[in-house]
Amino acid sequence: CTLNYCCVDNTGYGGETGNIDDSNNCIFVDPQFVDAANGDYHLKPASPCIDTGSNAYISGVATDLDGKQRIVDGDGDGTATVDIGAYEFCNIMYVDGTSGDDTNDGISWGEAKKTIQGGIDAASDWWLVLVADGTYTGAGNKNIDFGGKKIYLKGVDHNNAGQRPVIDCQSSGRAFYFHLGETEDSVLDNFTIKNGSILAGGAIWCKNSSSPTITNCTFSNNSANDWGGAIFCWHCSSPTITNCTFIGNSAKWGGAIGCLTFNWPTITNCIFIDNSAADDGGAIDCVDSGPNIINCTFSGNSAKGNGGAIYCGSSSGPGSGSSPTLDNCVFWGNSAGNGANEICICDSGSSCTLNYCCVDNTGYGGQTGNITENNCIHQEPQFVDPANGDYHLKDTSPCIDAGDNSSVPSSVTTDLDGNQRIADGDNDGTATVDIGAYEYQP
Repeated sequence: CTLNYCCVDNTGYGGETGNIDDSNNCIFVDPQFVDAANGDYHLKPASPCIDTGSNAYISGVATDLDGKQRIVDGDGDGTATVDIGAYEFCNIMYVDGTSGDDTNDGISWGEAKKTIQGGIDAASDWWLVLVADGTYTGAGNKNIDFGGKKIYLKGVDHNNAGQRPVIDCQSSGRAFYFHLGETEDSVLDNFTIKNGSILAGGAIWCKNSSSPTITNCTFSNNSANDWGGAIFCWHCSSPTITNCTFIGNSAKWGGAIGCLTFNWPTITNCIFIDNSAADDGGAIDCVDSGPNIINCTFSGNSAKGNGGAIYCGSSSGPGSGSSPTLDNCVFWGNSAGNGANEICICDSGSSCTLNYCCVDNTGYGGQTGNITENNCIHQEPQFVDPANGDYHLKDTSPCIDAGDNSSVPSSVTTDLDGNQRIADGDNDGTATVDIGAYEYQP
């Protein structure tokens, strides 16, 4: 049996398995059906099967099982490639702030919507909303509301190669407001969000058990009077934040991210640089929350109070407390006015566990006995050029091949640059993940 451009569970071969050839561009990951349990085998907008087939194997077939166009540009890269499977992903809405108009139907670039909110409002669950590069300001591009929809909002370089959309809040209001229980299927991908300014959540506010996916985004110069200069998580909201850059954001508590009241965000492959807090938590402030932070880099963050990088505390309620887990992370060169330059555990109800981290452990403060280290190192990480914003690792860095592979989520295969995430950086014959947001490529 020969399989070409198939999505297959290759653990399910039997019999003469040597007579099965799946070497021709097959993939071996979850196809991400919409609702297989209830018989819906259409593809989600994040499916790896979209645009990964071969047009060469389609001859005389113009439509899919639904009767829709068989070959569509389902990932917005400008090239129409057939999907893998019986259904072609066709649910696409287009937004172009340069040439669009919200009175358009939005079903092609020529008839694109003008505002991001206009595109979301016109889409339904399991739609992909493509947003062209350009700068988005004003009404329809602030306080953007998914309305609880399972939408994949993706920035693309439609107008200029290599560029992405920028949401400039112009120091008035925030960009996104998640408040209706959005799940991981509400996705924000490939945007720059800057100059947000509001009471809480300068760029994004997640509340009321809203847990969207936020990936490949840059947050810069956003501010909040109270919590979360870039992102505020409140009341059981646990977003998944991956491959994001947080630089120069500020708030009273949590210069980049604030977590208040039972939130468990997962933060992977992110870098936190030069964020600041007027009180506690230069990069992240958690109260009664337990973020899981994996392969992130914290440097140059500052707090006038406690916790130059991270502050952990409890409210007065029974059973409260913050307990972040930090895996394969770098904490170096952060500062705090009241001590605890790196991490502050402010009370006995809170704790922090660091696994395979590179950390300046002279920077712990508060309840230092509530900080647990496993296989951590306390040497300078040796960034390439931190003075000029380059936090890649030098080839002599002690962080190379010093992390723990088992802590890296199976869905994470690349680093913040998009390079292979687990590489044999020290050429000892064993590929081991590096500590920090970037993987050294030998």
